Amino acid sequence: MIQTPYPKVVILTNRAINDLDSHGALLRNYFKGWPKECLGHIFQEKLDDSPMFCGSEYALSSGDRRFGGIYSKLKSSPLGAAAHRQSVRAEKPGRIKAIFRRIMYLFGRQLLRSGLAELVFVPRISPPLVQWMESFAPQIIYVQGYSLFYIWLALKLQRRFSTKICLHVLDDWPGTLYSMFPFAPVIRPVVRRSFKALADSSALRICIGTDMRDEYRSRYGLEFVPLLNCDEMSRYVDALPRRTAPEGTISIVYSGSIGGGRWKSLIDVCEVAKELRASGLDILVTAYVYDLPPDAHAELRKLNTVLTVAGSLRDSDVPGTLKGADILLLIESFEKSFRKAVKLSISTKAHLYMMAQRSILVYGPPDVGVVRYALRDGWAHVATSLSELQTAMRELVIGARQEDHLVATAFEVALRNHNAVSVRRHFAQLMREIC
Repeated sequence: MIQTPYPKVVILTNRAINDLDSHGALLRNYFKGWPKECLGHIFQEKLDDSPMFCGSEYALSSGDRRFGGIYSKLKSSPLGAAAHRQSVRAEKPGRIKAIFRRIMYLFGRQLLRSGLAELVFVPRISPPLVQWMESFAPQIIYVQGYSLFYIWLALKLQRRFSTKICLHVLDDWPGTLYSMFPFAPVIRPVVRRSFKALADSSALRICIGTDMRDEYRSRYGLEFVPLLNCDEMSRYVDALPRRTAPEGTISIVYSGSIGGGRWKSLIDVCEVAKELRASGLDILVTAYVYDLPPDAHAELRKLNTVLTVAGSLRDSDVPGTLKGADILLLIESFEKSFRKAVKLSISTKAHLYMMAQRSILVYGPPDVGVVRYALRDGWAHVATSLSELQTAMRELVIGARQEDHLVATAFEVALRNHNAVSVRRHFAQLMREIC
């Protein structure tokens, strides 16, 4: 057996690690440099044909859930498919089909995303999963949670194989999961008990920053280690800018999710861009997103004179595309239910924007994590209301405000807090210590 300073870790997530979404980029950045034979992956869905990141993989099947056959049929039915956001690359539905999809979405969302299905289709340790775990023999189960299924699966695997758990919390899903549905009074106490059981059983608990650490210490009486997102700064320093707008056009670029009500903030930005266009300024907003919430399709299409919605960027294309923009846009939701979910979070794109050394515009409510981070450390121009957004965009677009100091500060913050070399070293050391 090869001797290595890296413990054997099985990563437990819903989606297979890929190079299309920020979640895949986050995992690749934390675990880059680990020998492949030390990494295993248990997942539910495969997003694309990205090459296998881990040395061994196990795709969960119907046998790994109670009543798994029924669950699989439900998810693949029109009801189940409608409950999930549609790919940007998917064919746009006609009017009748769109109405039908909307009705199915409302029913499917209640059933599959409210947590009720979690109480029925609970995880079970199938013989194939036992065989895979025994063959891979991990020392640590790395889990982020995000649903009762993955909380319970991590706990069951720990009990069966006496494996240590590393719990990594990136958003305050423990405080908000399933809370937007009518069945919240039933499901929320289950979430609280289950998360506390997972946290108590974890040998290592990591969170996204000091705000979350302090809140969780007070809320759960447990210690979490703050660890920020990271990337290799050399990728951005060396990247050649790649413009997505014609020369002479002011290019505003957004990359990331527009779920959770963020698409409404994107509409605000586009409406201001239309006003500036009417005054003679040529502006194009480009949003790189993987999927669209059902409510967003029609509304965003109305803005096609100033907005281009493209599929999400491959990780290798991110540095050049961000550097090719004139303004990098970072948006958060103003909807009360979603604001609570990101109150303690930091956007997975914030540090990438900093590294790109372009002017950054953050638009969101003042109480969410990334807005507080930008205001506290001074790495972006921040707008917390529509009137502030109008002022900020006009000043940024016409160059009335000197932004060079913010760009320089952003790069310094990225070097201090998000440099992959130091963050990875810290992460690996934490994982070694619990072994």
